[in-house]
Amino acid sequence: MSRPADPVRSLLAEHGELCRRAVDPLEIAAGLEAGGVDEATVARCRHRDLFSLAEELHARAPRTPADAPPVDPVRAVGSTRGSRLRPALPLLPGAVCAGGLWLAHRLPPEAATGRAALGVACAVLTLLAVLVVLARRSPPGAAGLLALPPVGFALVGDAALGELLVGPQADTGSPAGAALLLALSVAPIAWCGDAFTGRALALLRAPRLREFTAAARALLLRTCLLLTLGLAAPAALLWLARPPWAPLGGEGALATAALAWPLGLAALLVRHGQRALAAGGLALVGGVELTALALASAGWLPGCGALAEPVAALVAARGVAAVPLLACAAGGCWLLVGAAVALPRASAHRPVPPRPVSLHAPHDRWDHGTGARPARSRAHPSANSPARATAPAVAAPFTCEEHDTR
Repeated sequence: MSRPADPVRSLLAEHGELCRRAVDPLEIAAGLEAGGVDEATVARCRHRDLFSLAEELHARAPRTPADAPPVDPVRAVGSTRGSRLRPALPLLPGAVCAGGLWLAHRLPPEAATGRAALGVACAVLTLLAVLVVLARRSPPGAAGLLALPPVGFALVGDAALGELLVGPQADTGSPAGAALLLALSVAPIAWCGDAFTGRALALLRAPRLREFTAAARALLLRTCLLLTLGLAAPAALLWLARPPWAPLGGEGALATAALAWPLGLAALLVRHGQRALAAGGLALVGGVELTALALASAGWLPGCGALAEPVAALVAARGVAAVPLLACAAGGCWLLVGAAVALPRASAHRPVPPRPVSLHAPHDRWDHGTGARPARSRAHPSANSPARATAPAVAAPFTCEEHDTR
């Protein structure tokens, strides 16, 4: 009677590249989880959980030691200096924006062109700072473009909405104050993202995936609380200081700080490969704000005054800042739920590297020394090849006694 096929060996052949490159079993478990290996597959391999299966795959995977490239001492010193300065780089957008606004305020009234140019430069700097913090570790994709409408609304949306609606509106501040607050918010967003990423990588040493998931959820909660405190600090500082070159009212500071919170969550999701979730949350924020502007604009058309009544009632009851607050609350809830589902997974922190694509398979190359063609492995059989029985380059399966001792 022939022995039954080893399911672990089949799984090892299917995920051979992942198992060979993995540095620990948890990286294999993350790759299997991302590849759709479920509990039924784990039970068919006679294991109690995914991590124990990953341990066996890690033990059985053949590995070839890679030669480490030589380290250039000059580059090593430069990287050390860069690592010391890197934590202070997120402060640069806020410092440059504050300097530009202060310089524009110091210009004489006759230099209106210079003031306008500096104001536009600070607004562009704010947009670039938001894009940079979203693309700090990976390309943001559509999330980078979808972040522009909410930032634009934070700069000029409140004033535009107040002009479209009939009646006196509260002063929410100038676009200069909103631009400065967003530029200052880049630092806490970047710092909280770095802290979460570094701590999550340290949590990957947990012996079980269940322990890692619980610890990652607690870490995400602490990061969100820290992000909230970090974003509230510059808003409170600007509201209390009230510099004449960047005036910002209480409602404007609250609305701008509320926008920085979903931007921080979106940057965290983009950093860990969840670009679709980040884009969806930012699209929700921009969609609510643009819908409010569209309804307020439609109220000026003949016979369409009823369209602007919901927005007018909300603004009359809670102020102009109620619209961005409502939009940021909806988008922030979307992003928070998505982060709570996606980021506690180990696969979000150890992405599986893509397989290299070669135009010529290894078994199609001739041996130039002997002039003979190498034998094909079982992973690439051929109908007319006599080498069909050649064993693949994987470890031999465990016996029942060896498996029980493990």
